[in-house]
Amino acid sequence: MRKILFFFILNLCCLIIHVVARVPCPQFYMSGQIPIVNWPVKIVCYKNYSASFSDVTLGNIYAAEFLSKDQVIASRKMKRYGHFDSHDPVILDYRNSGYDRGHMVPSGDMPDYQSQIQTFTSSNIIPQTKKLNSGKWNWIENKVRSMAILYNQIFVVTGSYFQEPVSKIGYDGIWVPFAVWKSVYIPTLNRAGVYFCKNTLEPICYRMSVAFFIQKTGIDPFPALSREIKEIKFLLPKPNRY
Repeated sequence: MRKILFFFILNLCCLIIHVVARVPCPQFYMSGQIPIVNWPVKIVCYKNYSASFSDVTLGNIYAAEFLSKDQVIASRKMKRYGHFDSHDPVILDYRNSGYDRGHMVPSGDMPDYQSQIQTFTSSNIIPQTKKLNSGKWNWIENKVRSMAILYNQIFVVTGSYFQEPVSKIGYDGIWVPFAVWKSVYIPTLNRAGVYFCKNTLEPICYRMSVAFFIQKTGIDPFPALSREIKEIKFLLPKPNRY
């Protein structure tokens, strides 16, 4: 009986280790749980963030960060580095497309040279209108960094959302998102919220609860978060400067 119990416990431990090991770079996700999305994705782990890429859309589906106060302070002291690989076919598809190569994880979040360089990859970008990228979206990115300083640490998941009919750019047909979103979870407050911005020539951004975002998109950026917290509409700063 003891021998059987021993092997049962041993096999259970091996199963748990196996399941945990299947989650890539869990430090970037709340409670180590990856977001639930509508696409099969390839996840790439970088030094300070994780990115998921789709072979269907040929762009980023979501990217995850654990953003700390110390990291943001260090990033503000850094000179900006980085450029895209001009030989990457996906990068070439953006030329003369009318869209920016919109970072999902901005290089401005990164505290060192290596991390900044790693944000300039095709797995971290989507086609984004110039007015959104340099306007409200840039404001949101800066405000999220300020939130990391204010609350010491936050989880951030950023991604793309598609609606039919889908526009495409370039020879390979990169999908243009209908909208981009950025979700924030603040551990010290146990609160979360989502920015949702239409990827249009005259972009509009909304603030919503995680539950409402899931209802409308089918995407869950924080699966480990309780339903009660998801349903609370935590008022993120309003992007009204542009």
